[in-house]
Amino acid sequence: MNIHVVQPCGFCHGVTKVLEKTEKIIEDYPSANIYLIGNVVHNELVCKQLLKNKNVHILDNPEHDRLKLLKNIKTENNVIIFSAHGTDPKAISYAETKGWKIYDLTCPYVLNILSKITYAVNHGYHVAYYGDKKHPEAIAAKGVGGINLTVYKTKDDLKKVLDMPYVQVLCQSTVKHDEYLATRQWFTEPAVIKFSDTLCQSSRQRQNAINELKQYDIVFVLSDKESHNGKELYELMKTKQKNVVFVDPQSYKLTKQIIKNKKDCAILSSSSVSQEQIDKFVNQINNLV
Repeated sequence: MNIHVVQPCGFCHGVTKVLEKTEKIIEDYPSANIYLIGNVVHNELVCKQLLKNKNVHILDNPEHDRLKLLKNIKTENNVIIFSAHGTDPKAISYAETKGWKIYDLTCPYVLNILSKITYAVNHGYHVAYYGDKKHPEAIAAKGVGGINLTVYKTKDDLKKVLDMPYVQVLCQSTVKHDEYLATRQWFTEPAVIKFSDTLCQSSRQRQNAINELKQYDIVFVLSDKESHNGKELYELMKTKQKNVVFVDPQSYKLTKQIIKNKKDCAILSSSSVSQEQIDKFVNQINNLV
């Protein structure tokens, strides 16, 4: 079988830097209680490897905001690492009041979005933020914008916003680009509209790669099941290819039946899947054909 690994693949630059920084912090504080607030990256294998350090704890619960997670910490001598996805400023302020050592590893693309939100609100704009209300990035955006920010996915979510005179439109860094751009038509005069394209570079490159792919007998999208970036890539791929399979590297079982009579395949990875995991999956295919 011909196997095409779609480029770019593996960790994006931001994920690589976050992991390097996290490993360095763990090395620098061997006797401290280190709390990762949110999975530092949506990759189960990576998180399991970090937890091999007995002083490392991961606090991540979709039912609890990050402030609540912090309030459940009862130990002393704590080091707090906030994940790359962004954090509500109230949670960071709480950690500061406790005197804990803090490392905010928010992705630069997300920091740029949060900065734009702050600027817009301070200049009298209401922010319309296209994204997933339950995602940490959107929660962080809401924490910065407060009542002056509305998270939307449909036009109905914008009923109150569309009557406002000044609107800044932004998007979560990992959404489907074409869908976000299509919402531009929902915002009309006489309002003053600022429409910013805040998709991150990695998401943009991978989505563009999907749009340029030829047809394959089968396409595998490698991603952790919790990765928003991976889910969006999978959904987009399904609109372009006839036979698309979502592969969580930690749990997916490849069989001969799945690739039977397939002459070629493509493999796309989310930005939180390592090159090692991609290579391992390629080897699994080669061992079955």
